[in-house]
Amino acid sequence: MYRNVMSQAEILDDPMAWTIPEEHGIPLKQLNNAAELVVEGKILSLSHGLADLKIRDVTLPQLNIWVQPGAVSFDYRMGPEWGPNEVEALFEFLWGLVQNIPTAKVFRAEEGCYFEPTEEFTRVWNEYAGLRRQREV
Repeated sequence: MYRNVMSQAEILDDPMAWTIPEEHGIPLKQLNNAAELVVEGKILSLSHGLADLKIRDVTLPQLNIWVQPGAVSFDYRMGPEWGPNEVEALFEFLWGLVQNIPTAKVFRAEEGCYFEPTEEFTRVWNEYAGLRRQREV
């Protein structure tokens, strides 16, 4: 999933990853396989902003990606830059990601509460996903 995301966006700024064996920081932009290093236990986790993420002709407001073993999370800040076009583009982006990962789950949760997804987002996402499935049949 990380490779797919990064084929559509750039790393924002110059974040560092903490390597476990050497115990030092290394610039993420120097790593070709950063997510694989997380899964292999060679870096703790991976977190950075996504720059220039464009879906169709809509540039998404800033998203941050966080990769840890077994999970990929996206963080965003709610605000006026999230209009109907941006929300639709975000859902299209997420839909494209989960198509290749049958076990993927999409939900929105408050910070640190991934175990308590918000009902409204989940309902709207499930409606969107249902409509997409119908269109693709």
